[in-house]
Amino acid sequence: MTPRIACCFIAYRPDAGFLDRIRQVRAEVDELLVVDNSEDLSLGLPADAGVTVIANANRGGIAGALNRAVDHARTAGFSHICLFDHDSLVPRGMVQRLVHELERVQGTLIGPIYTNSANGHPGRFFIDVDGRPKSRWLTGGQGVIPAFFLITSGTVLALARHDGSIRYDESMKVDMVDIEFCLQVRQAGGKLFLDTDSQMSHGIGNKDKGSWRFAPPNYSPNRFRMILGNRILIWRRWGRIHPRFVLHDIFVATADVVRNTLLLKNRLVYLRAVCGGVRDGLTRPRA
Repeated sequence: MTPRIACCFIAYRPDAGFLDRIRQVRAEVDELLVVDNSEDLSLGLPADAGVTVIANANRGGIAGALNRAVDHARTAGFSHICLFDHDSLVPRGMVQRLVHELERVQGTLIGPIYTNSANGHPGRFFIDVDGRPKSRWLTGGQGVIPAFFLITSGTVLALARHDGSIRYDESMKVDMVDIEFCLQVRQAGGKLFLDTDSQMSHGIGNKDKGSWRFAPPNYSPNRFRMILGNRILIWRRWGRIHPRFVLHDIFVATADVVRNTLLLKNRLVYLRAVCGGVRDGLTRPRA
């Protein structure tokens, strides 16, 4: 059966190049979706853009927008949906290749590797080695390999092999929602893969142009607070099931706090955000 593919971009105040980026993908899919996630629904795409716009107004953050997109694709009878952020630069042919590879391995999710569009550095991924997570900086050439989890942007979801009751956690809004989603899929028996021969450009950390790999992200205090709070919530939820991953992530989070405290100019504001994040993560309901 020929796959029917929907592709969705989550748009929150995108830049002027957004329309050109999504038009490049339009010819490769059966329907192009854009979830307008700006609070004032100000996206304003032209009528001839060839897209279906879903108004979400940031309800549930990025997680809410992703749920609206997946629900739309499932209801409309699509076999696959590919998910992107509004700053994703998608090479020609990548979506079709990912769908083909996902069907070949009969997986639930597949995604590409990426380079950070701000500084050109490769992204870090958790691959799956005999059921254990291994952190790797990947530059390609290893084919399709099992993944422990995937970032959302570039992910293709096979709807027929996905339990529709597994949803992005809207209480987390933005950060770590992809990790939480993937861990749920794994727990339900789903299979995740990374295609190291597919590569895209994507902004991570809102970093400055030309910055070094370990430069701190340019986030607001509220975003820093959300990241750490969501991280701690994941540790509480998944620590017994995936202790290796949680222990590694505790180490990474601790290193991030030390780095950011040393390098950020507004370190006192940042440390207050860290304290708020710890409090949020420990007091929020685990379920």
